Amino acid sequence: MSTVLRTLARAKVNLGFEVLGRRPDGYHEVRTVLATISLADRLEVEPAGRLVVKSSRPGLGGEADLVYRAARLLFEAAGWAGGAELRVEKRIPVAAGLGGGASDAAAALRLLRRLLRLDLAEADLCRLAARLGADVPFFIRGGVALAGGRGDELQPLPDLPPWAVVVGLDREGPADKTRRAYATLGPAQWSSGEGVIDLAEGLVRGRWTPDQAPPNAFEAVAGQLYPGIDQLKARFLAAGARWVTLAGAGPAVFTVEPDPVRARRIARGLRATGLRVFLCRFTPRLRRL
Repeated sequence: MSTVLRTLARAKVNLGFEVLGRRPDGYHEVRTVLATISLADRLEVEPAGRLVVKSSRPGLGGEADLVYRAARLLFEAAGWAGGAELRVEKRIPVAAGLGGGASDAAAALRLLRRLLRLDLAEADLCRLAARLGADVPFFIRGGVALAGGRGDELQPLPDLPPWAVVVGLDREGPADKTRRAYATLGPAQWSSGEGVIDLAEGLVRGRWTPDQAPPNAFEAVAGQLYPGIDQLKARFLAAGARWVTLAGAGPAVFTVEPDPVRARRIARGLRATGLRVFLCRFTPRLRRL
């Protein structure tokens, strides 16, 4: 009987997202606090004669999938000439600002490291992850981290309490959503990053409380990017949310609610309006790969 290994690929939200400007390499310099939540895709892997990636989501899987690229990259680094079958059960909305594709790729790296029994240090795994995308290294461990540079310079932060995170969206974004979002930003939306740094320092000291929305540069252009986003946010506030903000560059939005009873009431109210809603919680950093 073949060995089947399984893991979760968790979604994330951004507790603050500032863009400082454009870098010489063409990317943007960012400061953001990333935090994983309990909403997750499920991945499993087993040995196979060749590399195969399957997805429960039509249009995903195959050689164009980031999970396939992650597996190929690890095989090349390990000198592995065999194969594996990876299966992805999608629950995280696609192109929504929740990091599902990057998290799936990181989960694939973790799974294949275990399957092949590789003596690969975490730093080496993160270097491979960075070749797949700026936010992939964060998902190797997840939890909470301050990210700088292109989003790939990580400083782990203390785990958050398991407060509720209510995520909602009325539609997924286009495949090129992130590129379009950054292209819409201009110097008027750039900032110093100090708001995110202050938030991170509050987390380190255990003093941050979710009583107001963290800063997000994409809020200033959300109306241009996503028609109807203001009405979506209005539904959150009408359901009892104290605040609501974009998840990453959107179009999903979220709020944080320490009171679980209030969080369930907000989620029920949003579902009654026909929104796609996920009642989640913050999750800790992985203790082992």
